[in-house]
Amino acid sequence: MVKAPTLNVRFETPLHPGQIEVKDHPARFKVLACGRRWGKTKLGGLITVQRALEGGAVWYVTPDFKRARRGWREIKELAIQIPGTVIRESEQRIEFVSGGWLEVKSAHDANALRGEGLNLVVIDEAAYMRDTTWTAELRPSLADHEGDALLISTFDGENWFYELYERGQSLEHPDWMSWRFPTASNPFIDPREIEEAKATTPKAEFEQEYEANPLIYVGAVFDGEELQRASERGQRIEWTAELETEAGLDWGYSNPTVIEVAQEHQEQGMRWVFEQVWHSVELNQRCREIVEIVKKFWITTIYADAAGADENATLADHLSRVGLTTTIIPVPFGKYKETGITVRRFYLERKREAISPKCPSLLKDSKKYRYQENKDKVLKDEVLKKDDHSVDAATALYASRRGVLVGLKEIA
Repeated sequence: MVKAPTLNVRFETPLHPGQIEVKDHPARFKVLACGRRWGKTKLGGLITVQRALEGGAVWYVTPDFKRARRGWREIKELAIQIPGTVIRESEQRIEFVSGGWLEVKSAHDANALRGEGLNLVVIDEAAYMRDTTWTAELRPSLADHEGDALLISTFDGENWFYELYERGQSLEHPDWMSWRFPTASNPFIDPREIEEAKATTPKAEFEQEYEANPLIYVGAVFDGEELQRASERGQRIEWTAELETEAGLDWGYSNPTVIEVAQEHQEQGMRWVFEQVWHSVELNQRCREIVEIVKKFWITTIYADAAGADENATLADHLSRVGLTTTIIPVPFGKYKETGITVRRFYLERKREAISPKCPSLLKDSKKYRYQENKDKVLKDEVLKKDDHSVDAATALYASRRGVLVGLKEIA
């Protein structure tokens, strides 16, 4: 193998301290969450070229063709400064005299991301790819050579990229390291540019794109920071016999069935104290287990999605058989879902919700819950049918509190 030439490329600006820290860290798996214009593409391109120049087989992967072309231009600009480089434009592939090579790929075609044994993969805007792009397609490609990975992105809520970021913060995973850098940590960005962006950019977008805040992201239905505070308030709450207990229920089969149990305190607000989730469990078995939950927590009222009319009737029969007088109130989501969402926001903004650690799905799904988007606008009356089952269960109960908004107390 021909000895690799020294990497001595020219930049308009040098690497700043944060970039150098990430580049030089010895961790095998690196996760970098950073704000816009921090320099992540520049860093990713440099690391890609450096490893290929040393003789490695390297992929630089982006979510789509548009971003792949942008990464290709950045990488090609570095590579053409190195003697002996062969650039194959149509393949977005670069070969070096060392025998190493790199390719810029799009995750748009999952089949194109299989079959290679790699020394390094750099994944740009990782948070905006499917989790299986990493777990099923890219991670296995590193096994033969015990290759490395750099995953870089802005956050998109607490999705799989955030979970890998958390892994990098844990001492239990010594092969992993992660960093979070806001835009302001790039010393080459004029602070006035950031202040201008803050003044003219919607809060959620600024927090996501410039502050690298995982708790707030564009399209979120509920404020992630408010949910986090609700979780903190719920760390020590427990069910108590002194308060009335109610529940929200969302039916499903291939999709989960979820019951969320709550007590409303006059001063503290809604306290979510317990949840149960069923996946593909026969209806009568679910109903029997719901009956036991009703007995354990003395649940007086269940607010259930009206779309599950047969399921509600079956549950009512099971409750009646054992002499329970729990009321089931069907909630027609077509009429009351947006109201329930609005009421929950009302509670969250006024610090009147607490989420117990016994309700992990409610917290996690609420942070992911987002509005449906089209090309031109966010549809404020439509949410994605994803990560919604525990949230819908809570929404069914909150819809019964719409009196805080319109002067009514009960669902008609």
